[in-house]
Amino acid sequence: SGPYRIRLWQDPCAVNTGACGTLSITCSAVPPPPPNDNPCNAVPLSVGTSCVFEAGNNAWATGTTGIQNPTCGSYAGGDVWYSAVVPASGNLAVNTSLISASSLGMAVLLAPPTGCGTVNVATSTTYTAGSNTATVANATGLNVGAYINSTAFPAGTTITSIVGTTITLSNNATTSGTASIQYGWTQVQCNSGVAASLLLSALPPGATVYIRVWAPSNIG
Repeated sequence: SGPYRIRLWQDPCAVNTGACGTLSITCSAVPPPPPNDNPCNAVPLSVGTSCVFEAGNNAWATGTTGIQNPTCGSYAGGDVWYSAVVPASGNLAVNTSLISASSLGMAVLLAPPTGCGTVNVATSTTYTAGSNTATVANATGLNVGAYINSTAFPAGTTITSIVGTTITLSNNATTSGTASIQYGWTQVQCNSGVAASLLLSALPPGATVYIRVWAPSNIG
């Protein structure tokens, strides 16, 4: 709070006369973020056999907390959110068009079953390749149906039962090991580029996926 003073200079002007002259300056309050600044207010997208683009922008968007950062696109905040319901085929194509930024990052995530506002629960987990059971160091905060975020299991893997510190999962592990694994939100795919797009398959039919869009920090 309190007054701020703005200092402008180019001294001496005789060295570079092109850097001196009259100017206009204004100051105003920071505008509010867009309505879909967080996943709980994600804009729903139509899913059909043809593309129907939804106009939007990320001007004055803030960073999303409580969800792991995307693994692509030099994420530094400023993301907006969209959602879509997975069709019966389990396949989904997500495309962007007519963007004004020179690059765009996009990630598709599955939310925890308890809702879009739920943060991740991380716990050390021991798993074995070919087995759908695992042992967790602490089961507190885990729920049946929660998605597991780990490269050791296929995308969309969920917890089907919890007995003490033993959990049963909907898919077998593809490798063996012990690691700190996040249960809750899971990133299915991530991509960045001039017109980022994603082709997804084997998603849970009827599930809601959340699409996170941002401008990479390494552009401009």
